Amino acid sequence: QPQMKEIQDKYKNDPQKQQKATMDLYRKNKVNPLGGCLPMLLQFPILITLWRFFQNSIILRQEDFLWVSDLSAPDYILSLPFSIPFLGDQLAGLVLLMTLSMVFQSRLTAANSAGGGANNPMAQQMKIMQYFLPIMLLFVFNNFASGLSLYYLIFNVLSIFQQLYINKTTHQAALAKTN
Repeated sequence: QPQMKEIQDKYKNDPQKQQKATMDLYRKNKVNPLGGCLPMLLQFPILITLWRFFQNSIILRQEDFLWVSDLSAPDYILSLPFSIPFLGDQLAGLVLLMTLSMVFQSRLTAANSAGGGANNPMAQQMKIMQYFLPIMLLFVFNNFASGLSLYYLIFNVLSIFQQLYINKTTHQAALAKTN
């Protein structure tokens, strides 16, 4: 992190040189910038399996949860007077909650790992991605079984609580070190 800050300060007026120096730093320290994507890739087989399970499971047919009357079908709560390409003319409730929880979780995570400030090109890309990915998943999950959206919603809420706990304990440890 201190080396990243040094690069950002040194090349703050030249984003291309800053990006090149950052990549050189990654290469020198044998850090893969896409290493954070590995957990996402590991989730895909599980996601595909759950998608097939929630749509085809006879156990979930006509099982209700809160306002959802069938966990194996989408839980449309809002009908639009127009159709949005790739989304349709209805919005699912659990998908909207899942999207909001993803935005909150990514903002919480970004607030912790904010390094370099707003003029860092990577920070700008991360800021765009924190909204792009949840909106993209809103389009993808809207017509899927509501059980899958419920699974991701619960996963996100638990991750938020975990991150808040980590933030609290890290903050308390930092305060204990200074005293």
